[in-house]
Parts: sequence; C-alpha cells; structure tokens
Amino acid sequence: MWFLSSSLIVLSIAIICVALYFLIRNKSNKFKTIFWYVLIGCFFAIVVVRIFKLDVFDHIVKFNYPQFGSKLRVTMLNILRGVSSLSILLITAQPFIKNKTVRDIMLLFCAPVAVLNIIFFKANVECITGVLEAKPFCYQAITLSIQLSIELVIYFYLIFILKHKFNFKENIKLFFFNFFACLFALLLLMMPLHNPQQLFGMLSDINVEFLTFGQHIWIAVTLLFMLLIHLIFRNKNEDIRNSVIVFLALACFYQFNLYYTSIEIPLHNLPFHMCNLATILIPISIITKSKKLFSFNLYVNVVGAFIAILLPDNDSGLISYSFLKFAYEHTLVFAIPLLAVSLRVMPRGSFKQLLNGIALFTVYFVLMIILNTWLYNYDAGVNFFYLNDEFLAQMLPIFRITRQVTFKFTIGSLSFKLYPVFYLLMYFGFIAFMFVAHWIYKEVYKNMDYKENLRKEYMLKKLDRVELLKALDGRPESEPVNYKEGYMLNISHFSKTYDGAKVKAVDDFSLEVKEGEVFGFLGANGAGKSTTIKTIIGILPFEEGKIEIGGFDIKTQSLEAKKLIGYVPDNHSVYESLTGRQYVNYIAELYNVDPQEAEERLVELAEKFNLTKAIDNQIKTYSHGMKQKITIISALIHNPKLWILDEPLTGLDPQSSFEVKEYMREHAQKGNTVFFSSHVIEVVEKICDRVAIINNGVCQGVYDLKQLKKENKSLEQIFLEKTKRK
Repeated sequence: MWFLSSSLIVLSIAIICVALYFLIRNKSNKFKTIFWYVLIGCFFAIVVVRIFKLDVFDHIVKFNYPQFGSKLRVTMLNILRGVSSLSILLITAQPFIKNKTVRDIMLLFCAPVAVLNIIFFKANVECITGVLEAKPFCYQAITLSIQLSIELVIYFYLIFILKHKFNFKENIKLFFFNFFACLFALLLLMMPLHNPQQLFGMLSDINVEFLTFGQHIWIAVTLLFMLLIHLIFRNKNEDIRNSVIVFLALACFYQFNLYYTSIEIPLHNLPFHMCNLATILIPISIITKSKKLFSFNLYVNVVGAFIAILLPDNDSGLISYSFLKFAYEHTLVFAIPLLAVSLRVMPRGSFKQLLNGIALFTVYFVLMIILNTWLYNYDAGVNFFYLNDEFLAQMLPIFRITRQVTFKFTIGSLSFKLYPVFYLLMYFGFIAFMFVAHWIYKEVYKNMDYKENLRKEYMLKKLDRVELLKALDGRPESEPVNYKEGYMLNISHFSKTYDGAKVKAVDDFSLEVKEGEVFGFLGANGAGKSTTIKTIIGILPFEEGKIEIGGFDIKTQSLEAKKLIGYVPDNHSVYESLTGRQYVNYIAELYNVDPQEAEERLVELAEKFNLTKAIDNQIKTYSHGMKQKITIISALIHNPKLWILDEPLTGLDPQSSFEVKEYMREHAQKGNTVFFSSHVIEVVEKICDRVAIINNGVCQGVYDLKQLKKENKSLEQIFLEKTKRK
C-alpha cells in the first residue's frame, strides 16, 4: 500500500506537470509570473494546514523509541526533516527574494530532497504520527503528499515554464562559492534542534539558571550572531540585505511553528505568549513593510525577548531540544527587529513608533488578561504573558506582594480571578522598559551615524585622491591641479544642503574671482553668504560642485589651498588669555612663517592698525574693535594670496574702518585677491572692482562697478531688485 501511495504521488506530479506545460507554455510572461506566485501560495497554505496537526517527532528523538529503528535511522530522518524545512523556507521566500543564487539552491539542493521525501514517505509519516504501520491515506500522509506534489511542480514550473538558467556559466568558481556559502548558512539557520540532544544526550548537569554558565553562553552567542550579520551584510546592496532579514524572519516562524512539541495540543499551546506571537508578527511586518506592526516588534517583542533572556523560563539541559528551541526563538525575536534597522531594511525607532508600540501593547495586554481569566476555566495551564502563575512572583518579591490583591467574580458556570495591582505593575513596568529601549536606540543610532559618516568621509577622500592623481597626470601633488592664469578663486556648480534641511542653503553657485581685485559679496541675511565663505575656506564639507583656490582643489588639496587663504570671520574667536603678539605668532607658526619675517610683518601691521601699544597686552583687555583688528592682523601675517573677510567692518569705529578699507585696496594692488561680504552697499561701491549678489542661495549676477558707473546704474537699485521678497 505504501508503494502504491508513493507511486500515486509520482504519477500525479507527472500528469500535472505535462498538463501545465501544454496549458501555459504559450501564455504571456505576466500570466506565468502570477501563476508562479499562486503555486507558492498554495504550497504555503498546505504547510500551514500541516502546522495545525499533531507532530510527535521530537518525542521520538527525546525518548529514543526503539520501535522506530536504530539511533542512526532516527538521526538520518531528523536530518531529512531539517533539509525539508529548509526547502519550505526557500520556496515560501521566493516572492520576496530577488537573489538568483537562492533559486539555484532551491533547484540543485531542494529538488533532490523532495525526491528523498517521496522515497522515505512511509518513515516520514510514521515519525510525524508516532504510529508504526500508519495508514497510507491518513490525514498526515495526504497533506504531506500534497505538499511534496506542489513542491515538485514548482521546480518543474521554474525550469520549463519560467526557463530559469543557472548563473555559473561566466564564473563557475564564484557560483559554487556563493552556492555553498548560502547553503551552509541556511542549513545552520534551519538546523534540526533535536540533533544535539540525540547525539550527546541531555547533559543534565549543565542547567540554565539566572546568569549562570549556560545563560552566559546564550547571551554571548546572541550578541556574536548579531554582530556578524551586521558586519557581513551592512555594505551589501538592498536586495541582499532584504533577503537576509526575510530569511531570518521566516526561519523564526518555521522553527517555532512547523512542529508542535507536545503530544497533546491544549489551549495553553496557542501562540499568544508574546515571543510566540512575535514569530508570526515579525515575518508579517518584514514582508508587508508595515511600520506600525514593526513598531510592536521593535519596542514590545524585543523588550520581551530581552527579559526572557535574563529570566529564562526553562531549566532543561543546555543542549536539550526544549532549551535550544527556547533560546533559538528568543534570540531571533530579539535580534531580527534590531538587525532589520541596522541593515536599513526597516525604519529606525522614533518617538511616534514608540507611541504606536505602547498603543498596540495596551491592546495586547488587555486581551491577554481576558484570555487568561476566561480560558483558565477550560485549561489550568493557560498562562499567556505570565499573568496566571507565580513565575514572576518567584523572581521578584514585589510581584509576590501585589498578587495577593485579588478580585474574584463568576458569570454563569465560569469563574474569574483578577490581580489588578499586579496587572498595573506589569503594565507600567513594561512600558518603562520600552522607554529605556527607546533611549538606548537613540544613543546607538547616534553612534552608528557617527561611524557611518566617518566611513563615508574616508571613502570620499579615497575617491577624491584617485581623481586628484588622475587629474595631475604624473605631476607632484604640491602643484595646482587646475591653475587658470589670472584667476585666484574658481567656484563651479557648488551646492550645499545642511543635514535635515529640505532646501539648499546654496544652489548651483558658480563664480570666478581674478588676481589683484577686490571682490564684493552682497546678500541679505540668510542668503547664503557665510555658508559659501565657510565652504571656500574648508570649514564646511560639501558634496556637489568644485572650489579651487590658486588652482588647488579645496577638497583634494586642502592643505595647499588653505595656505593661500587668510580668513577674518564675522565673529572674532580668539584665545583671550594670550597677548596680541603671542596669538599672532601662534598663527604664524601654523603657516610656517619664518619667525624673523613674522616679527617684521607684525610690527608693520600693528603700526598700520594702531595696535603697537596694546600688542603685548592680553586680548581679553581689548575692546571689540581691537579684537577685530588683531584677527585681521593674524589673517595677514602670512601674506595670503586670497584674503577673505566676512562682515569685516562690523563694530569698528570710523578710523579703524578706514584703515581696514585702505589695506584691502593696498593688499589687492600687490597682486593678491580680496574677497569680502558686507551689508553696506556704499562701502562695496567705493572699494570693489566687481561684486556678486546672492539671494536664497542662488547667484543673481556678477557686476563690474566701473561699467555700472558708465551706464549710470545704481548698485543699490540692482541689489533691491535682485533680493526682492516674493
């Protein structure tokens, strides 16, 4: 009869495959794809149907029933069940995985496994039912035969209808490396949890107690697992990262739900324990990309699993099936949501998600109170979320005290017993843990962002250096990469956006400033003047455009470019405990100015700006104008080719303003360039050769002031027109 049953499976599969081939071979690709997903959906449905039926194989392994054959035979069947579980995982993951290697594994590995399941069909059914000489057409045999039939039809459909081709023709070594690496990882993921107990016994002398040997191993393995997954896949493409999380989520579901662990299936085995429910909710939230449902996993299930890891409700041996299943489930429930965030598959936790998590937890908590008190009338083992027994009371005295406050009532033949104070303590205690988790997430995110920015900066510098060497074409790096005779400052298509901003501070800004000219930079407050200047001198980073100073690129040749710059900021930040002389000499040393030359220039500039008497006084004794002048002197001590000033006349008296304006013109006449921003249009008109107007981050035009005078045009009028608010 069993031979007939196996033969019927093979014959039905052959008939279905031939019929499908002739019915669908000429259909459109869209129809074929839809039918492909229908096949996988049917396969998943029959697997779920099987989940709700008794499976006692773990008891056969645990108690080693001799009537089921030798230990080797049971071990081989256990391994077959493990690789069969992997087949189920691979098939049901197909709609959500775009990686071609996964389909290659499914065909090259899982198809032969399906054939082995047909060959050992009788032994499989006997182990599922726990009955020798089970009927060939019992419920388990029928559902298993349908599952195997659909599975083989899927393989046939993939090869002959969808015409899947293996991707090992171009690089066979790489193909087999990827194939066996993925296969090994997936086999570990779906490893039969019975095997260690069967091979090595219970090792009952190593038990799991609070923070003891077994628990330390478990915590270490959990953290190591998360670290390895993050490090291996963090820089992979989106498809690979998504595939990893989908596989982990589905593996969590199947390892816990595919096989029941009790000979009976009472009410207390319903999947309403938080982590049991998580094995169902996590795959749903990952596959559907549901942010609200994921918030429950990220804040509620992760916290619940963490508490379970610290307070394990399992005192079995370290490698017993019972403990391994408990550890495997809680490890994945804890790790998957965190890995989904760290691998950028799901969004980070936010305060809004925290509130969503609290709302969903509130609904869950109330439902568990109702189910616990109601179902306890039918099954004394019902204890969802540990609301009915003394487990937590044994761990913490406060719970033992609060459980003494009870409220009892009856409805008809049903009796109900509530612990209101205990419930409130549990509820608010858990929410407190959720807030702690949110705070930890925020700190971890900050650290991750910091390291990611450092990595990106390092990679950009490497790329910039490659581009620099290419542009220099064998010339030394001390030479300008793109010197343009007669020009000191070249800005090309520069844009800058601050983190978190939706609008660009500067947008597609281009400008050329000549040698020997005084160039004015006009704009209203917030127009982008300071952003542009701070980017030119290298304070602010940027990603779009190019800025060159004397031909040196500010990004790739920043040191050479900055040597040419003297900068006077809009707020004089100086070391006030130093004297004026000490501060200027300190700046001179930074620019490697010869000490004797620096002293000569300091004497000249101090006299020019009327600071000779105060140069040896501490800067903290200086007035606002004097601090501004010492900043100007320090910016000029190395005789910069490009002197940049951001609102240099603010706070200066008329005499000091005159001195600064005179030296700006004098500095430009020596062949240097002066670039300064100002709000005072009259000053710009008097001393500048040309001027640029910027508004809302966009350059509105560059104007030659001599030409404007010839045309009898007013710079003030042009400025007002270009910066007019809309």
